Amino acid sequence: MKNIIGKEELEALAPDPITFNGELPSIEQLEHLLAAEAMKRSVGNTSAVAKMLGISQYGVSMYLKIEGQEM
Repeated sequence: MKNIIGKEELEALAPDPITFNGELPSIEQLEHLLAAEAMKRSVGNTSAVAKMLGISQYGVSMYLKIEGQEM
C-alpha cells in the first residue's frame, strides 16, 4: 500500500479532541462521522480507510455499498 499522506501531515490534520455539547450522538451517527473522516484523510483509498478503522477492506466496500456511495 502506498502512503498517500505522511505521518506529520496526518497529525497536522488531526482535529482537536472531540467535545460534545448537549446530547451525545448515536452510535449510528458516530459510525458515519468516523467513516467520513477516514475517507477524507485517506483521499478515497479504501485500504487506508480499512486500516484506520480496524476493519477489512471488504467491510469498507460493503459499508459504502450499503450507504450508496462509491469510491
